[in-house]
Amino acid sequence: MNSVEPLPQNWREAVIRILRGGAPAQIRWTLRAQMDWSQFGLPYQACEFLVGALQRPGVWGEHIAGMMPLPGAPKGAKPPQAFAFLCKHPFGLSKPLYAKIGLYDDHLSIDLFSLHIDLKGDLEIRIAQAQKNRP
Repeated sequence: MNSVEPLPQNWREAVIRILRGGAPAQIRWTLRAQMDWSQFGLPYQACEFLVGALQRPGVWGEHIAGMMPLPGAPKGAKPPQAFAFLCKHPFGLSKPLYAKIGLYDDHLSIDLFSLHIDLKGDLEIRIAQAQKNRP
């Protein structure tokens, strides 16, 4: 099982910087993430939404090991450092959104793997348990 932990500050800062820049060459989306987000808004709105979610204090998520780079990733790139985390629903519903983003070692580009309603709900439970068990 992947580890649940507070998202690293340096990871958050690098991802926020890239999302704010919004350059298509720096932000690669899976087709599923594009399709899932399209029910909520346009791609630039997703970037704004994710910046807001990552700026919240104390964001926890799950480190996801071994995510394969999307096409167009930096040449010779190792798998990105990927985290899944939860965001408040953009329409204010109680069901959170599940986002999964991978950051490359060069801190110049990201892969946006997932951005959809949290279908399983298990990440929310595991985050709550990890926060409760934290010394």
